Amino acid sequence: MNLVGKIEERLSLFSSLYDDIRIIDPFKKKIILSKSKDYEQSMGVCYKWWKRDEICKNCISMRAFINKETFVKVEYNGGKILLVTATPVTIDDQVYIAELIKDISRNGGLFSKEEEDSCYVAQLINSMNEKTIKDKLTGIYNRKYINERLAMDLSYSKIINLSMSVIILEIPDFDSTI
Repeated sequence: MNLVGKIEERLSLFSSLYDDIRIIDPFKKKIILSKSKDYEQSMGVCYKWWKRDEICKNCISMRAFINKETFVKVEYNGGKILLVTATPVTIDDQVYIAELIKDISRNGGLFSKEEEDSCYVAQLINSMNEKTIKDKLTGIYNRKYINERLAMDLSYSKIINLSMSVIILEIPDFDSTI
């Protein structure tokens, strides 16, 4: 059985629980498989599905890959509030990430469809996602963000022939010195 067949077989158990199930190569950010009920199936890089031109800052797929465990986040896309679950799946000794996406605004009545409510919800979700990757005191990206992004950013800078510098400064007990 080929890779796609193996993936489809494993994910068939979850097909009724989610609106979209995608398999992602976390380093290449490539969608290997997309099984969607309500969304246009798009292959290519995963962040384009979110209508972004760059890698998601709060990339739970990379976090799931690095930590070898399941992560969940809420996203706002196309007027919908989406619950995204990312979990590692090993097939033929290769680790991929299964992203399970569920529209939680459809039946829950979480907000009205008015434009001002939609903007508020989008801002609230973006703010929550930013808090997981930025230090609350300084507002700069935290170590978790650096660990998740550094390898990808280094690879990308090499591909596009762009110089890159990294400075990491750790101040022991920084919170207690203030």
